[in-house]
Formats: sequence, C-alpha cells, structure tokens
Amino acid sequence: MGDKYFIVLYDNKNRDIWKSSPFTSISYEAFFASFSLPTTNNDVFIYPTDNGYQSIHINKLK
Repeated sequence: MGDKYFIVLYDNKNRDIWKSSPFTSISYEAFFASFSLPTTNNDVFIYPTDNGYQSIHINKLK
C-alpha cells in the first residue's frame, strides 16, 4: 500500500496537543506496530515510523 498515515494526540478536552510531522513517514505496516501511550507515571508517547521508533514527552509540550 502506498498510503501514509500521521498521528494526532488529543488532551482530555479534545484539543490537539501534538501532530506528527508531515515529513515523518508512517507506512501501513509501521502503523500497526506497538505504540506506548503516556500514563500517570510516564509522560512519554512512543510511536513507530518507517525509520524506527520516535518518542515525545507530553509534559514538554506545555
């Protein structure tokens, strides 16, 4: 498949707080790899890309 995907994170008020770069390639296969969502003990969101995993610290976005 030639489709590319992107990721948007929303806060609990349904406001977008982060979007993956349009230049970050996330293929169909990579999109179904493991994600790690932030928790109360860990503020890191880890997501797959075509070039490996990337991470974003949610608390640094504020």
